Amino acid sequence: MNSKVLKVNNSYRQILKSSSIIGGAQGISYIIGLIKTKFVASLLGPSGFGLVSLYMSVIELTGSLARLGIDKSGVREVAKSNNSGQGEKLAHTVTALRRACWLTGLLGWLLTAIISYPLSIWMFGSYERMWSVAFVGAALLFTILFEGQSAFLQGTRRVSDLAKVNIISVLIGAILAVSIYARIGEEGIVLVLIATAAVNTVVIWWFARRVSIDTVSQSWAETWEYSKPLLKLGLAFMASAVAGSAAAFIIRSTIAHELGLEANGLYQAAWALSGVCGSLMVSAMSADFYPRLTASVEDSREATRLVNEQIEVGILLSLPGLLAILSFSEWIMTILYSEAFIAGETLLKLFVVSVFMTMISYPMGYILVAKCAAFKYTCITTAFHVLHVGLVFAVIQPFGVIGAAIVNPILGFVYIFGMRALVGAQIGFRMSSGVVLLIIIGFMLFISAYGISYYLPSIWGMVAKAVLVVFTGLYCLSEVAIRVGFSHPIAKLLKRQ
Repeated sequence: MNSKVLKVNNSYRQILKSSSIIGGAQGISYIIGLIKTKFVASLLGPSGFGLVSLYMSVIELTGSLARLGIDKSGVREVAKSNNSGQGEKLAHTVTALRRACWLTGLLGWLLTAIISYPLSIWMFGSYERMWSVAFVGAALLFTILFEGQSAFLQGTRRVSDLAKVNIISVLIGAILAVSIYARIGEEGIVLVLIATAAVNTVVIWWFARRVSIDTVSQSWAETWEYSKPLLKLGLAFMASAVAGSAAAFIIRSTIAHELGLEANGLYQAAWALSGVCGSLMVSAMSADFYPRLTASVEDSREATRLVNEQIEVGILLSLPGLLAILSFSEWIMTILYSEAFIAGETLLKLFVVSVFMTMISYPMGYILVAKCAAFKYTCITTAFHVLHVGLVFAVIQPFGVIGAAIVNPILGFVYIFGMRALVGAQIGFRMSSGVVLLIIIGFMLFISAYGISYYLPSIWGMVAKAVLVVFTGLYCLSEVAIRVGFSHPIAKLLKRQ
């Protein structure tokens, strides 16, 4: 086997390995989370579920302002310092990152408390929940501390540690959430959010402290100097994150205002389920692909190859699951939530298509991040979120919550073409023929599943969709085997069948 083929196979294997570790851990976490969600949905109902999403929107909105984007830029700076081989530089970067997280976390809590009154009026129509909104800022502090430690582990490519953190924190958080909701119901929502965030922080701190780095003494002046690169790119991330969180907050609040908490709960429940497969891949990208791309981004040809490979693997690993969710959306909503959520199955189908498009656009976006093209990244993401809010405002009255969901796949197309144009100009990126073929196959499978649901709404339709999902799984598995090489265990397993 020549060196070029071996290099490509090893690259695919690295992507598959990291995706398997992080994706597997995320999968276990999702199973635990779905069991928790089943209990929470039964204990709180759609309106309570909608209330949880509103408090989460507060954390996301104020957090996007307070964290200054250092949760993302921190990964890049830690990865650069780690790749340099200079232990002292890495130690200084990590120390500055941790201090910055404490400062921004406390700032976030203060900001949440300051704006708790107008937020309560906007979300609930009264000031009665003002103190609850103020206290939820504590969850933001713990979340930012968690993200700082996570950036450290990601930058040093401690993939297995991240996987363990994921599983342990979700398991403990689920036990806490169900116990509290069973005892005090909706009154425990803020307590659950704070307790869960605190548990996550303690768990990741335990793993981060086991990573050996040099001990350095750092003055606050040095902290500022090492924080400048974090802030330079981080502010661009912040602008994008603020736009995204503000858009999510406005959309959820608008749905709650116009259509009620129940409609908002259905929207949030469907969105959460649709992201199961997508989140597995996105987590793997953040943990391993982003640091790898950062190390290779100055070589345009190598960066293009890495991104195309990541898109291919992302599609192949997520497509069977997305197709299964789309095909059996009604059953899934009923089983994983309750019959009260069955009206959200149409929303779920629409969200699945938009998640598939995220698998295409997300790796391309990392090119701009790795290249520090802050202005371009901010422009396209902000424009996307502004357009999202505008379209939701336009369709929510005539089409209701279905209209708000339809906007997502439409914008997915727009975002792919916009991002493709930007990264093409940045490094000359072009989608490979393999990527284009997989995209076409993916949409053909979605259309087939929609067609079967429409023309065969019977047991035979369910059988046909089951066959389609199984066929898709086998096809994707065989394509992965081709890419990683015939000596890989996956290829050997297929040969024995």
